[in-house]
Amino acid sequence: MRIAFFVFARVDSSRLPAKAFLRLGGSTVLGTILSKIKKIEGGVPIVLTSDRSIDDCIESYANSLGVESYRGSLSDVSMRIVGAIERFGVDAFFRVNGD
Repeated sequence: MRIAFFVFARVDSSRLPAKAFLRLGGSTVLGTILSKIKKIEGGVPIVLTSDRSIDDCIESYANSLGVESYRGSLSDVSMRIVGAIERFGVDAFFRVNGD
C-alpha cells in the first residue's frame, strides 16, 4: 500500500504572497514541511501545485529537494488530487498545507 502526503502549495496569495518560501529557522516553510514528512517511516511527500507559470518555482524547489510534484488546475483541486493519485499509484493520502 502506497501512502502519500500531498503537500499543497502555490505562490500567489492575497494576504501573504510567497509564504511557502518564507524563512523558518534554517529553511523555508515548504522545505521544513517536506523534511518533516521525509522523517515519517514510509512517508512520501508529493507537492501539488497549479499549472500556472507563476508556480513553476514551487515545482523547481520541490524537485531540488528530491520531492516529486504534480501540477493541475488552480480552480479544480479535486482533479489535481485525482491526477496525482493516478500518476503516482497512491492508495491513500494525507492532505498537508504547504503554505
